[in-house]
Amino acid sequence: MRRSNHNKAFSLLEVLLSVAIIGACLIGILEARNKSLRRAIYARDLTTATMLLRNLAAETELQKEISPGNDSGHFEGYSGFSWQKEVSEMRIGEDDDDSMLFKVIIEVFYPGRKRENVLSISTLLLPRQSAEETGKGPEERLR
Repeated sequence: MRRSNHNKAFSLLEVLLSVAIIGACLIGILEARNKSLRRAIYARDLTTATMLLRNLAAETELQKEISPGNDSGHFEGYSGFSWQKEVSEMRIGEDDDDSMLFKVIIEVFYPGRKRENVLSISTLLLPRQSAEETGKGPEERLR
């Protein structure tokens, strides 16, 4: 008995079905890649914003004089990243000058996919006092 050559090849329907399945798989793979890329960019920007925020907070804490007011600006070398700082006085007691603190709110704005993102920190700082104001040297103030 002889077989016909007709059954040895793939039919057009089988080829089209295979191409459709491969195409659907490729679309899924490309979507997963794009989602992963978006998440990596977001993580990079969030890490950068956190680093810039911590740096700005440390600079504020190390300032010789802290005074109430608002300030803002852009980070040099970081396109799309900007900051805003608000410093206000807080009195703890009613009459005592020694019971004053500074409330500092720092916000870093960074680019997002659909809107601008913001990362913020809020802290309280003691006013800096010189040795002349306190009448004590640095080693005496630590005791």
